[in-house]
Amino acid sequence: MIFIADAVVCGAAVTGWAAPTHWARCAGTAVYTAAVSFVSLEKLSGRMSAKRSNIGSKTSKTSMQAQVQNPGTSIEWKDFSWRRHWYPLVFSKVTDKSVPHRCELFGEPIVLWWDFKENSWRALIDACPHRLAPLSEGRIDEAGMIECPYHGWAFEGKSGTCQKIPQAENMGSIDMRARCGATVMHVAEKQGLVWVWGSPADNLDVLDESLIPVCE
Repeated sequence: MIFIADAVVCGAAVTGWAAPTHWARCAGTAVYTAAVSFVSLEKLSGRMSAKRSNIGSKTSKTSMQAQVQNPGTSIEWKDFSWRRHWYPLVFSKVTDKSVPHRCELFGEPIVLWWDFKENSWRALIDACPHRLAPLSEGRIDEAGMIECPYHGWAFEGKSGTCQKIPQAENMGSIDMRARCGATVMHVAEKQGLVWVWGSPADNLDVLDESLIPVCE
């Protein structure tokens, strides 16, 4: 755009000085003045844009350097996860401890039950790893584990390990138990509520029950 305006300036200058009449020279001079003003404004606008770009670049670099030097001091929305929080599922006092319960979190089914052997609430993703049958339709067995209604696989709630497969001759194999495990949801009981941590992939060591909201 600036190159076109420069050409107009040159043309207007020649026309203004070479025009045969007074009015033609005035018209050429007016065109020349307007073109010069246009070019000046375009160049000024370009300089301001470049300056803003440089400032933004420097700010971005400074922010990145700060994050590298002090990674714990800068929190951005892109790092936020709704799953890395505690969520209430049920009221502990009014929830039947003799049967498993189906709940949902983020649209995903969860089976919740009371482990009477450990006196603790347990939760797993509500799907047996064998045939994806809903564990919530099963039962709590004599050992406090959740038992699948389809083939009778039983899972303990602390680690999700499969402790019983009626069709398997040898359940003592560590590899067999690892491959047949269910997905654990970490649970805590506070303020009369049963809370679940939204991310099943997180290690127990990184969970902090002090993050549970205080209900007043």
